[in-house]
Order: sequence, then C-alpha cells, then structure tokens
Amino acid sequence: MKVSESPYFNDVLTQPQALQLALSRFNPDPLKQLAGELAGRKFDRIILTGMGASFYSLYPTWLYLSRTGMPVLWVDTAELLHYARGQITPDTLVWIVSQSGRSAEILTLLDRLANIQPAGVIGTTNDLSSPLAGVVERGIGSSILLPIDADPETTISTRTYMNSLAICQLAARLLCADDLSPSQEALQVTAQAMEVYLREWETHLQEIAHEVGKPGKLVLLGRGSSLASVYCGALVIGEAGGGLALGMPAGQFRHGPLEMCSPDLTVILFAGEQVTRDLNQRLAATLKSCGARVYWVGSEVEALPALPMPLVGGIGRPLAEMLPIQLLTILLAEQSGVVPGKFKHIGKVTLVE
Repeated sequence: MKVSESPYFNDVLTQPQALQLALSRFNPDPLKQLAGELAGRKFDRIILTGMGASFYSLYPTWLYLSRTGMPVLWVDTAELLHYARGQITPDTLVWIVSQSGRSAEILTLLDRLANIQPAGVIGTTNDLSSPLAGVVERGIGSSILLPIDADPETTISTRTYMNSLAICQLAARLLCADDLSPSQEALQVTAQAMEVYLREWETHLQEIAHEVGKPGKLVLLGRGSSLASVYCGALVIGEAGGGLALGMPAGQFRHGPLEMCSPDLTVILFAGEQVTRDLNQRLAATLKSCGARVYWVGSEVEALPALPMPLVGGIGRPLAEMLPIQLLTILLAEQSGVVPGKFKHIGKVTLVE
C-alpha cells in the first residue's frame, strides 16, 4: 500500500480542516456557569483524566489551570480508579477526555462517579452517543458536555487528538475568565499553517528521512506544553510506526538517562516555550558532546539540525509539533515493513482494562 493510500495518512492530512470545523463550532456559553463557580471557589480541586492520547492532550490544560492556585491533578484514569480514587470528593470538578467516550476505564469511572456525585463533570468526547456523553447530559452536579467535533477516525488518534488539544486549551482559558479572542485567532493561524505544511508533506518526509535515517534508540524530550508532544509522540511511534521511543521531561534526562548517550541514540528535542528554551539548548549541547544524535523541533538554532514543523507558538505549538512526529511514523513504518497506523493487537477503542 502506498503511503498516500493509507487511511491513517488520510487522517493526518485532514487534521487542519477538522481543527477549523471544531473552532467554528466551539460554544463557550455552557462553560460560563462553571467559570463563575470556579471563581467562587465552589470546587476543592480539579481532576483532569483520560487514557492514551486523550490523556496526553490534557497536559497543556493542566499547566494553564495550575495558574489559578487551585489544586489541579493530571492523572490517568486507571491510576485514578485504583490508587487515587480518594481524590474525588463531592466538591471536585472532574474533567474527563475520551475520544470514544466508552473505553474500559472511562466506563468504570462513570460508575464510580454515579456513587460519589462530584460537584461538577466536564465530558470531552467525539462520540455524542457514548456513555460519557450520556452521563454528562443526565447531569452530575454542574455537568458540561464539550464535543471535539472531529470526523470519526479509522486508525489511531490524529484529528481527535488535535481537536482535544485545541478545545481543552480554549475551555481552560474560559474557565479562568480570560479573553478567548487571541487564543481563537492563534488556533486559526495554527490550522492554516498546518494546512500549508501538509501540502508539502512529501518534501518534509524526505527531509526527515535524510536527517534521521534509520534511528536506533529513540528518545523524545521536552518541557512545558511540549510534553504533550513528547508523550503522545512516543505513543504514536509505537502505534503507527512500529517503533519504540522513550518520552520523558527534558529536565529528568540529566538525572540518570544521560548515561544512554552514544552514537546509536537519536534524541528529538522540542524547543518549547521561550522560558526554558535556553535550558533545552544547553541540554542539546550536552547530548551532542556525549555522542548522541540530536534533532531540534522548533525555530532553527545554530549547530543543531532541525525537523521541519509549522513555526507557530503559544496555544498552537503543541498541535504543530505533532506533525513532524506523525511524518516520522510513516518513515519508521516503511523501515519496519508495516502499514502505518494499522492495528494488529488492539482496536480503535480499548474495551478491556
């Protein structure tokens, strides 16, 4: 099968259009009451939860809500159910993201919430007929349904991940009573930049193939909102590319894993926000001096080869950062002799915990 005929790659190519549709349908009104309740300190904490790409899409939202000073937890649903369930109280706002709204852990959590009756629930899903959507519509406290409005996918998360990133970040700004206009405009610019980038996908894929070649050990590093790209990037490299990658915070890499450095180690380092960019460049220099091959994702810097990406910042950066990683999965799939994005052992929805 040619790359251009892959259902997964078609999903990749249509991400900008899916994002533009979601932005046009975003309705802030249902969130306004929650914003007032949050300002009035109705909630004792906020829990952000999900599984897989849905969970990783919440990381920039966790960073943003943390600025409120209210306790905000970012915990995957399996750990929340079995080890941190005491964190859900009758005064908690629980924010659940699940593209299907029906994966195994989500269903168990919904049963648990029916007993606890938290003060509020935000359900973010692509399937408005799902159990998650149904529970939210029936109402647990101040319940809000937040759709991501992406066309259904046939393979791994692409459009649903991008739309979750965008819509959850917008909702977080609304909950903090911030002006949405700059963020909405920035996401429109991001969608346009993504569309331009993907028109030249063959050129970008050749650039990535030339730079990266056939990587041995592969590590993805970043800080701040780029950690969404790190974690989801490592996930899709395994899911779509048949490869294996370690994804972790850049700051943690010095605390032991730096010993992995050798000529067969390939590191993809996300430039990220300006506040920590110098730290990332310093780490890149250290990695190179220790023998690793380092590739920069972001605005180009001297002495570091860069993987091409749409050069947008702020709220749109974690969306744009995923595009070179998605193209990399195509390269890795070709090297491994697998069809990119084709499931072998799982399905689109994980039904068993």
